[in-house]
Formats: sequence, C-alpha cells, structure tokens
Amino acid sequence: MHSIMVVGLREKDAGKTVVAQAVIEYLKEKGVNVCGYKPKAGNSFWYDYDVVYESLLQGRLYGKDAKILKNSSKTDLPEEVVNPIHRLWVENSTYIPINGLPSFLVDRVTISEDGKFFIVVNNLELEKYPECEKFLENLCLNAEKIFEVSDVYRLNSIIKEYYDKAVELAYKRIKQNYDIIVVESYSDIALPWDKIENVKIILAVEPWHIYLYNPDKYLTAVKLSTQLRKEGEISTLQVKQLVKPAKEVKVAPSRSREISRKLKEKIGEILVES
Repeated sequence: MHSIMVVGLREKDAGKTVVAQAVIEYLKEKGVNVCGYKPKAGNSFWYDYDVVYESLLQGRLYGKDAKILKNSSKTDLPEEVVNPIHRLWVENSTYIPINGLPSFLVDRVTISEDGKFFIVVNNLELEKYPECEKFLENLCLNAEKIFEVSDVYRLNSIIKEYYDKAVELAYKRIKQNYDIIVVESYSDIALPWDKIENVKIILAVEPWHIYLYNPDKYLTAVKLSTQLRKEGEISTLQVKQLVKPAKEVKVAPSRSREISRKLKEKIGEILVES
C-alpha cells in the first residue's frame, strides 16, 4: 500500500480537493485500486449550508470534501470513514475566543469501521446560536455517545483520548481494501497525520500551481519544523521555506466542465515522471 498526499499552500481555497479528486480519477482510469482519505475536515454552518443541511437531515455530519472524495473513489465506505473527524464551525475557524474554546458547534468522531460515531457539542456556541439546536436533533439520535463541553480543558481531554484513535481506525479500514490512498490535508497544514505510511508522492497546491515534493525531504522538513516549534501544527509555508519542490506545474483557470479533464492531464504528467 502506498500513499499520495495532497496539501494546500493557502489556508482556504487552495484547491486541495479538486486536485485530490483528479489524482483519484486518473488512477482509477488506469485500473488502480485507490481511495481518498481526509483525516480531519470542517465546514461552516453558514457558508456550506447546503451540504450541512443535507447531512444533518440524515442524522449524520459530513462535508463537501468527504462527499467528493467518496464519490470519485467509487467506494462503499461512508463519508464518516473517508473523513473520520469532521468539525462544524459557526464562526471563522481562525477565531479563538478569550476562553480558548474554538468557535465550533459540534465535532463528529468516527469510532467504528462501519462509520458509527460520537459527537462533541460545544455548549457555549449552542447557547449563542439556539436556533441550531433543532438541526442537531437527528445527529444526536444517531450518535453512539454525546459529549458536552464548556471549556477547552474538557475538549482537549476528549481529543487526546479519542481523536487520533479515530483517524488511525479509519486509515486501517481503508488500507485493508485499497492499494493506494490519496490523503488530503486540511487548511494549510503540512502533515494531516503523522502515521501516514509509504508516502511516495506529495503534491502542494495553490491557485495557478501544483508543486511536486520529494517525500523524504518534505517529511524531514516537517520533522525539523516540529522540533523547532515544539507545539502546534506545522504549516506548508514553514516547510516551503526549508525545502524546494522537485517540479512545478502551471495550472491555468478552467471552466467547471473542463477542470476535471485538464487537471487529470496535469496529474498524468506529474505521476508519469515521479
């Protein structure tokens, strides 16, 4: 089993998902048994209302990225396995209140290979947005367990106990059935999970560009940055300052109906040479 990692050079709208989708579709057309995987993801209740409403109506919680990865992979695995941790934001994801508790409404965390999950509800945000409570009713009914948090210490203890285990469980489930996993990071995080195995290709994307990185050099730069920083997640910008890409491919804007075909052509160029 090999892994291909797709990371973004911008916090938002870098183009990670559309590139990951192109990689998956290109490989599937070549007969490769491949599946997408996004360890962590998040959506805004306000800006991504369509997919949020769609999932909550089913008593589930998943985002547009997980849905795209699942559909392009043509997998029977549910979105909850393709993306084991999903956070629903009600405010800007970069905004941290004085109390230190991130401004999310609920986390969905997968705890089984068939997609069963528990949820973490942020009581402080729910008090601020009581109109959201009705949207969570079906989700609460389907959850195996509900944790309520009102402070960052309680949240951090739940994260420490369960979140990494959830990511690993879903990863093992996909690994059992696929030869290649296309791992999409989140935001501008350089390494979405530190236990990804056999990374053969790393693609960093932003508007106009796809960069190919040598996995050994890239991951060494991540490790070095982690040691220097000692806390917090490492951004792709920090890695970019330490290691140069092995190849750069220019990507011109495309109309929606053409973007898939054109990206697959670019991906083909990169993968054939890698």
